Amino acid sequence: MKAGKVFLFEFADDVEAFLCQNIDGIQKLNEAAGVIGLKPSAQIKLKNIGVDAYNTLPFFGRKGHENVLDASEKMVREIRKVINIFDKTGVSESYSHFIIFYTRIFIHNLLFYLELLEQIQSVHNPSTLSVTATSQEPGQLELNSQFSYLGPVTNSFANARNINYEHACTLKNKYGTVFLSSIKSTLLNIGREIFTWMMQEKLHRKAHKNAVVLALERTYNMPRLIDEIINSGDIIVYLNSGKNDVFPILKGEFIGLNGLQFGSGKNDPMFENSVKESLNSLKSSVALERFFYCGVDLWSWVEPWLEKLLVPALRKLNFQTAKLSQLLNKVTPRLVLSQHALGLGGTLGELCLNRGIKAFLISHGSHVPPKGKFERIEWSEQGRGLIDAKYPFVAIQTPWAKRYVEDLGIRWSKPICTGPLLFAKKIESGVSSKDNKVSYKKKLQASLFPELKGKKIILHAGTPKSQSSLRLFVYETIDEYIRNINSLIKVVTRMNNVHLIIRFRPARDLNLAEFKELLVESESFTVRSDGSFSEFLLASDLLLSYGSAAIEEALQNKIPVLQYDFDGKYCHIPATQFNRNQIPHLDSCYYADSEENLAMGLTWLMGNHLDDDIDADVDWARHFFDEKDVVDDFTSTK
Repeated sequence: MKAGKVFLFEFADDVEAFLCQNIDGIQKLNEAAGVIGLKPSAQIKLKNIGVDAYNTLPFFGRKGHENVLDASEKMVREIRKVINIFDKTGVSESYSHFIIFYTRIFIHNLLFYLELLEQIQSVHNPSTLSVTATSQEPGQLELNSQFSYLGPVTNSFANARNINYEHACTLKNKYGTVFLSSIKSTLLNIGREIFTWMMQEKLHRKAHKNAVVLALERTYNMPRLIDEIINSGDIIVYLNSGKNDVFPILKGEFIGLNGLQFGSGKNDPMFENSVKESLNSLKSSVALERFFYCGVDLWSWVEPWLEKLLVPALRKLNFQTAKLSQLLNKVTPRLVLSQHALGLGGTLGELCLNRGIKAFLISHGSHVPPKGKFERIEWSEQGRGLIDAKYPFVAIQTPWAKRYVEDLGIRWSKPICTGPLLFAKKIESGVSSKDNKVSYKKKLQASLFPELKGKKIILHAGTPKSQSSLRLFVYETIDEYIRNINSLIKVVTRMNNVHLIIRFRPARDLNLAEFKELLVESESFTVRSDGSFSEFLLASDLLLSYGSAAIEEALQNKIPVLQYDFDGKYCHIPATQFNRNQIPHLDSCYYADSEENLAMGLTWLMGNHLDDDIDADVDWARHFFDEKDVVDDFTSTK
């Protein structure tokens, strides 16, 4: 027998609109078979009006990650078979990666909804699915909090399963706001175009006398690396620059080119024809049946999204690539550096590879050899834009990245063991001996956390992925991230002389206020989003994470790491596992796969590892390169 109505709310605005249009809205929600808040803002709003609502955890767990990865991998495989886009500059692979990267995220978004609905039906067997529908679907390439496909996907799922579907209410578009935003954007673009032209002219003049070091963008510690390797007189150029870069550019610190996205150019018939042929091949493919999931045809959304959003974005990338090609015809950099190979980062590498320009792909992320089917799917896709792309050289920064390359391979680049460059860098504190290191840590603790004197400090750092940019299995969803932290808080609260510092970075769909609202109450933790992460790390006794580049940052600095996954599905770096059935041994890296094992593990660590004298007995060697294996000066590589 079917139960009653299940309400799904994605954003706080959805809840507010429902209450505005339903006088007895709270009563309807309290009488429903189930109410689900998909994102933090909706969950908080429902909580504040006294409605007992679910988040996504009961309906999207380990099996959900596996099911969605399985389905998306089949779909992506079919797309990759027929996509063959190229342009007059010789660039090809970067266009394919651009398509796969964004289409895969879009597909994950749709599959997430369907997997969620499948499990909701299994648990609640509802007679009606009720959704507050937005009045339009996403109008830009990257999904954001203003738009959603939840309504149409739920409608199609309900039709396929003979469930009633209800528009709880419809949100109105704010046309005035959009219009004003459009005017502002147009004026800003005109200003940026003039500024970019001025910067290019400046570069052309100066490049006659000075060597050029060209980097993609000023993120992920790239400015720090460039400061370490530039020669006197080098001109530093960043392809992508933002509004925060204006004053440093005006002071002459570097030249910023704003992505070379402005100006006019001739149409590229070779590119246009290859796009058209690739899309026609995909549409006519007999494999479109693979785009069905839970009885719903995803292609009905994927096809218009490709044509209306992805193809225009591809054309913009083609235009930028043509401008970049012209720039490289006039200015030949002595060195090119990039943190990733998505979009212009990818075409930059291809152009350099084709022209014999020394260019290095230096990933900003941690890479580890996959241990199972689902890790392999996700890490191989992640690697295509970070460590396996068309660049002359790729930096191998850690032994784990080397093992990744040995396992999954790289197709075009020459790997160079550089040691840490952008991340996992040994933090130079100006101290060398153990006693001085301990003393330095105590000083940092006194400076950063004066109120925590005498307590052991656990630092938590994570990289959750929102629903609109899902990377599955090897990253937490937002709800998993919050659940795992709350589980950790509960364990730490029961311990003496231990304090948890949660290092928080705002994410899409989760700001600081929302994050704090969703945490359990306790005096045993503090949320910090200020200050230097490096200093926080050096002041900590233990790093705790699900999976993040911060793990390797800690290990390079001989700070022990505890990896924690409430579901026990993923362990980023091989580690000593805490289990009540066996006695742990000293290690650099540990793993807990349940709250019970986390509690046992932290208690053991407090008594057996986190004393300042213990480091000498720990084997850190597996996380470091031997000095003989590392190139002293990677910029001199031939």
